[in-house]
Amino acid sequence: MTDLLTADLPAKGQNTTFLRLWQRSVPLLDADRESEHRRAVIRLNVLNPRHGGGAADLSDVHAPWLLRAVQEHILLLSSSGASTARLQSAGYAARWFAMFLRTLPGEGRQPAKVGRAGMTMYLRWLAARARYTSDYEALAADDPRREVIAERLLPSLAGAGPLLVTPQRHWGLVHTLRAILDQSRSPLAEAGAAEVHLPAQDVPPFPERDDTDSELEGRSQDALPETVFLQLMAEENLALLQDGTPRDFVELSLRVGRRSWEVRHLEFDCVQWHDVDIEAPDGSVQRRRYPFLVYWMQKVRRRHKPPLHLTDVDVLTRQQDHLRREYPQWFDTDGRPLSPRLLLFPTPRLTRADKFGERPYDSSTSGYWLDVGMGRIPQLLDERDQDFDRSRVFPYAFRRTYAQLRADAGVPLEILQVLMAHLEPSTTQIYYRVSHPRRVEAVRAIAAKYQFDISGGRLRARGPADTLADRAGVGQVPVPGGTCHEMNNVRADGTAARCATGVSPASSSPSTSPSSPSCASCATARPSSSSAWRPPTAACEVTGGRSPQWQVSKGLAPERTTVLDAGRQAAAARRRADSEACRQRVLEVIAGMRKTRRALSDAEITRRAAVNPQYLQRHRDLKAEAEAVRAHLADDRPRAAAAAAARQDAGLAVENRMLLEQNTALRRDLEAARAELRAVRVRDLAAGVLGDLASTPDRDAEVEALRGERDQALATVRRADNELLALRNVVQRLMVENTRLLGSGHQPPGDS
Repeated sequence: MTDLLTADLPAKGQNTTFLRLWQRSVPLLDADRESEHRRAVIRLNVLNPRHGGGAADLSDVHAPWLLRAVQEHILLLSSSGASTARLQSAGYAARWFAMFLRTLPGEGRQPAKVGRAGMTMYLRWLAARARYTSDYEALAADDPRREVIAERLLPSLAGAGPLLVTPQRHWGLVHTLRAILDQSRSPLAEAGAAEVHLPAQDVPPFPERDDTDSELEGRSQDALPETVFLQLMAEENLALLQDGTPRDFVELSLRVGRRSWEVRHLEFDCVQWHDVDIEAPDGSVQRRRYPFLVYWMQKVRRRHKPPLHLTDVDVLTRQQDHLRREYPQWFDTDGRPLSPRLLLFPTPRLTRADKFGERPYDSSTSGYWLDVGMGRIPQLLDERDQDFDRSRVFPYAFRRTYAQLRADAGVPLEILQVLMAHLEPSTTQIYYRVSHPRRVEAVRAIAAKYQFDISGGRLRARGPADTLADRAGVGQVPVPGGTCHEMNNVRADGTAARCATGVSPASSSPSTSPSSPSCASCATARPSSSSAWRPPTAACEVTGGRSPQWQVSKGLAPERTTVLDAGRQAAAARRRADSEACRQRVLEVIAGMRKTRRALSDAEITRRAAVNPQYLQRHRDLKAEAEAVRAHLADDRPRAAAAAAARQDAGLAVENRMLLEQNTALRRDLEAARAELRAVRVRDLAAGVLGDLASTPDRDAEVEALRGERDQALATVRRADNELLALRNVVQRLMVENTRLLGSGHQPPGDS
């Protein structure tokens, strides 16, 4: 027994596994759970069997009062079911505080002599080592200043360099020491050391994770770049892994993005095939079979079923064939597993409790396989062709990469949430960042949507198939022989060009030479497709090749307002044409829905018609038509009657709008007639005043004629007013009738 306890056994190896277990178990024979927390080295599995191992080393804590405080704190944590790491962190915090107490007079063995001043000195002492750690990590490994800073830090007992106080460790040491001292407030107060405690404001803030690199890279900080992911998935790199379970496990983890525990506990028959109806572009429906991965989610204790690709199924099938070939004792003659709980990645270590491959590999095994494979890859480059940090390649990074790649591909958040098996969408958003290409595409889409022509009309969003002629008038003005896109000239509508008067920059006379026409020597001028020089015509001889502004000033060209009006009319015509085209596309989709006898939702109709998602909400007649078709396909008579009533209401609303437009047009015509009559009257009166009334013998006759014209005009105005009043009465009656029909709840029969 003594030889076994003192034997130097290897840390790993199948031949010495039971010897290592016995070596660790023999000292536990005389362990007393009630007094274990009084030891200098507390064995955690004795305090609570749920701790698989580990110990809290308190041998460096020399102050008796501090030793008792931390021992009681560890006992309390162990009884409450705290984790092993939390119990060990209590030991670390006490040892760090004990190191500081050795610097005080009397080494801090009396808590009353430490007081509040000693606690303040400890906080400053620990903060100084945190600053030294920051300076130490900022320097290169070969920098001689690192050795100077290392002397200011505490040396490691294991000889692995200085003890670094990172921001996380700084917060953890102060936070844990505060919990230890708070639990011992009563004993310390009895010993006259009530001031030996740490208030909440003395604890440094918890260091938040720095996502600057993640924001600059446009992806999650733990996600692998796409170039690195493709290199890991390359066949030449996967072939470096050991054939069989190691390669299949790593490759499947890369593909499916599941947690390491979930992959290790996959069942042998974890693939299910389901029939899914897929709609083809022509509207037909095809039924296809798709594979799904079925596994147990231990984190939320429920099953999940994400879809798989056929290449993922190939990896699963390859692993199943590997198990049938290597462990035939686990299968019957038909290749079916003898145990329904056979795992896809079972451990080959057979025990009485694991005769048929029902136990998984240890959690550290997958990391070991990945480390071996990463060590064999000769070169791993990022998107900038620089060496990639291989420490960023770990099993859970595959899950982050799975989410980031699908987010970059445009997968909606609600679908990605289902694929990741998250209960909340906010959890899914932690796993990815919006990539730079998606941000640029969003800005470009908005910029293309809000473009305006020279007349102020908004242009519709342009696509790659649109011609350059559709963009005419945006960012340019016409000049002789082409267009000018100089910024100041465009802002001034063509009046600020250097050659706007037809004089080239190189000369002071009009440039009428065939080799140098007007604006040809300007760097901001673009010649048109028909800008080849032609012999001057009669119009050219009159204008001398001058600019349009010069022609307007001489009365040789239409006014600028005429050109702008024409532009506005053209923009309005384009908008009307676009609106009519959208309406026709929606009607075609509704007709196709009737033809294929497949009901479509409003969102699907607008998507297929390539119109705004709110298009049907603004055009109630089209929405009513779609609802009538859906009711007819569903053979729902009440719904069809309601759709017919809605369609009639939409028709009445359209008729009302038309009547109101006619009313507005009549009012506009009446005002124009009144203005014209006023102008005629003023012109005639002015002519009469300017004439020689004295020399006109028939002045009274002319006055009488003017009075007759005036009376006739007034009669015309009264007739127009009467007609307008009659039309108003008609419109009011129609509106009252429409309101009565809507309020009576009349439901006309639907279309059969």
